[in-house]
Amino acid sequence: MASKTQTVKFEVYMTCDSDGNLLNIEELLKTISKINDRDKKIVTQYGIQTRLDKFHEVIVDSATLRKFPNMKLLYFHMSKLRDDPIAVTRQEVDELSDLDLDADEYIAEDINCLFDTENCILFIQRNFHSLSISGVAFYLKKMYERLEKSKEDFNVDDFEELSLEFQPVPDKKALKGILKSDNIRTLELTFANANVQKFSTGIAKYLGGFKQTFDSLGGARISINLSAGSPKNKSLKAKDIHELAKNIESGQSLFSSAIIRGKEGDMPIEKYDLINGKLFVTHKFSSVKSEDGKTKKMHLRPDSVEDVMKNIYLRESEGKTESLLEETLRNIN
Repeated sequence: MASKTQTVKFEVYMTCDSDGNLLNIEELLKTISKINDRDKKIVTQYGIQTRLDKFHEVIVDSATLRKFPNMKLLYFHMSKLRDDPIAVTRQEVDELSDLDLDADEYIAEDINCLFDTENCILFIQRNFHSLSISGVAFYLKKMYERLEKSKEDFNVDDFEELSLEFQPVPDKKALKGILKSDNIRTLELTFANANVQKFSTGIAKYLGGFKQTFDSLGGARISINLSAGSPKNKSLKAKDIHELAKNIESGQSLFSSAIIRGKEGDMPIEKYDLINGKLFVTHKFSSVKSEDGKTKKMHLRPDSVEDVMKNIYLRESEGKTESLLEETLRNIN
């Protein structure tokens, strides 16, 4: 039987230029949305067409404006348009049948986005098969280039491409989880080979002759995995790993990746990514509907997703004392 709910993941990113300065993309989004010819809003990525379909300013209530006086949220919807052949089947049969598409029909894989103009924060729905965050950046850069080249006074010698990066907001709850863990099962550390001699922790000495082996093999990165082994074995030294985690979280390390798995008491083992962990939230949507007495799967309605995203971003959800916006601002400051 088909699941009646679908869990959707949402992530938070800072919109910046290549120097890390905040970048407001409001005018670019507005300009793209005003293009009437849909074909002129299409950017092809890896042979697949992508397009910004919808754009509008989100209505914010007076209570929210009292709390956030300068709040201005922009909603935009993007689609990845595939026209490759696809087959469909039913649960109780083995045969596949083609899903026929006309020349102007596509399989649409979409995402919904909110952009906070004051804080330059992008709040984005993530779908496994849809446009990635790097794909969104690529689309906006290409559309900026296209718009600039369409101007009458365009000069190719003066043109500079849009400097745009979406930097993930770190999830600082990871450190709290580690410090609560009294049973550390694994520690995975990754660092550049070139940084080995810079460590003051004795890693260079520990590697000994292996360092020369890594150099001769041309390896640029080294990973170390420490494990407590069988669940019956004692934990790795929790106190020392707590101190290591504090140093890594505060930026006082040369590691490029640090993943710790541990648990508190009888709780399940949790994975904590200290460096690359992203702030995200999830929400369950209904994935079926009743039609003519039959239960059918349904696509998520963009207007429903927009409402949920607005509420998550601006209001305290169940079990939380702050909105996602407040948590985001706290994590980046």
